[in-house]
Amino acid sequence: MTGLPDSHFEELIHPHTGAVGHVRTPARGFSSDFAAVVEGEKGRFFVKAMFNVPGGRKDSLLREQAINPFVQPLSPSLVWSAGGDEDGWIILGFEVIEGRASRFEKGSSDLSAVVETLDRIAGQGLPEVAKSWSEDRWDRFATSASEAALFRGNTLIHSDINPSNIIIGERGTWVVDWSWPTRGGQRSSTPAVSSYSSSRPGTRRNLPKAGLPGARLGRVPTRGPSTHSPWPVFGCTATSLSGIRKFPG
Repeated sequence: MTGLPDSHFEELIHPHTGAVGHVRTPARGFSSDFAAVVEGEKGRFFVKAMFNVPGGRKDSLLREQAINPFVQPLSPSLVWSAGGDEDGWIILGFEVIEGRASRFEKGSSDLSAVVETLDRIAGQGLPEVAKSWSEDRWDRFATSASEAALFRGNTLIHSDINPSNIIIGERGTWVVDWSWPTRGGQRSSTPAVSSYSSSRPGTRRNLPKAGLPGARLGRVPTRGPSTHSPWPVFGCTATSLSGIRKFPG
């Protein structure tokens, strides 16, 4: 089937999709070895897959699989999985949602929905499966152990909040691409939307006084481990948006 990686991949997903008739690749979002909407005899599914190879990124897909039951209905449901250690591929099939990327910029009509969605993430609680996923990727931005401690906590962090990962549709708002959820502190979420919005004309950052060391020292990272995303990759809560002050012109 044109659009699928190979015949072995097609064999692995066939029990879940039936014969595949169409494959539609998204315009952006390339953190997976394969990502597309697959239409088959048994329905339409958003399919993500990783090669099961040494040094690969399969752990991120396994985390996404593990966290999915605990982030419902914020996230599209995982419908099926295929492949495994002996198959060369690890494949997840999600329900297909219809919507568009949200907009974070000044004056966007999406901001209220984004704030509500981020508050819902913050209110999810930390599931048992995530308690060992401690956040330490941002320690390099701290200048001391006490500053690094600000990243610690018992909050579930999405860790890649950006306009493309908050989808707004007629049926609701979803948070997608839970490829590296972690356990961290809410303060580690503060700069994401603020640093994006502050790059727009007419906005300035007004970060909380007890915010992150990186933010306080003017060293907010503009990129992170998610190489496909041009946005900061901290998770964030409503604090991010409430910390934006708007100025004329």
